Amino acid sequence: MMMRRLAIVLVLAFYSFCISCSGSLDKEDYVKWVRDYDHGLHSKVVADPYVFDLQYLPPEYKWIQESHSGGEKFKSADNSFQYYILRISFKDPSIDFVKGVSEDKKVWEQRAYYFSYNFQDQIYLEQDGQRYPCVMFHFEKAFDLRPERNFVLGFDAAVSDQSTLLIDSPAFGDGLVKISISKKDIPTVDL
Repeated sequence: MMMRRLAIVLVLAFYSFCISCSGSLDKEDYVKWVRDYDHGLHSKVVADPYVFDLQYLPPEYKWIQESHSGGEKFKSADNSFQYYILRISFKDPSIDFVKGVSEDKKVWEQRAYYFSYNFQDQIYLEQDGQRYPCVMFHFEKAFDLRPERNFVLGFDAAVSDQSTLLIDSPAFGDGLVKISISKKDIPTVDL
């Protein structure tokens, strides 16, 4: 039993060594790598009573997720635009993000309108001492099927090693919400 464990550990170590030497991952491993919180492209911040979960979407990751097939080759992306997915929820998963703690349908409608249209104006990307406004914004409606909500965000900013998403919204209180993303050492992927 001990020899079997040792053999498994050695195989995994060799596999990890091969990946780190080549710097290139297959598509499945790349997707896992991008989604892993430990690598810096995916970050979560809790600001009571909310949870903010931010995922940076490298161009290669987006291409894989769009399910390209049939010999279509990935073309090197223009690095002057960045995409993110922001997921916001309450810490208490039983509370719907749009409804909040209110029982008033008018409040629900106002919150839905705000997050559909006005929220974009309170979101910025900060990097290299500059602030960039959110220029592409999509609020994913959940039709009450899940308590959290997703926002697809785009910024007209060149890719930098370090970025911070800033949310300066009265919906989350007086403070500024900051979520940092590190884009250092992103591996290549076999496309």
